[in-house]
Amino acid sequence: MKKILIIIFAIVIPVLLCILYYNYKEAESDWSVQCGLYKLTGLFCPGCGGQRAFHNLLHGHFLKALRYNILFVAAIPFFIYLYYILVQVYGLGNKEYVNGLLFSPRFAKIFLIVLVVFFIIRNIPCFPFTYLSPL
Repeated sequence: MKKILIIIFAIVIPVLLCILYYNYKEAESDWSVQCGLYKLTGLFCPGCGGQRAFHNLLHGHFLKALRYNILFVAAIPFFIYLYYILVQVYGLGNKEYVNGLLFSPRFAKIFLIVLVVFFIIRNIPCFPFTYLSPL
């Protein structure tokens, strides 16, 4: 019974989150949060535009989502995999999935390099790099 409740809970949370973002209107929202780095420096962090990308994906606007944050869209399968592993390990207690949470040092280095390169090139103010800015 406990496993069924955990599985239902693990499904309900993402569904509610998708419903929230599907109906989310940034311009009309009082709780819309702007990126602190962008407010302070005018630079786009690797996550800037992620919420708008997710919103557009839910509405079926794949190209618009890519325009807001291509890295976020590319990382969605990874997020889904990580969520599945977290539910298996922490929700259902399946210890055989623990190794799925452990990432190699090589993966961490590649991940950080991709983030830094994406951060740098999306802030270059000339064509074709302007396509990576979320504005």
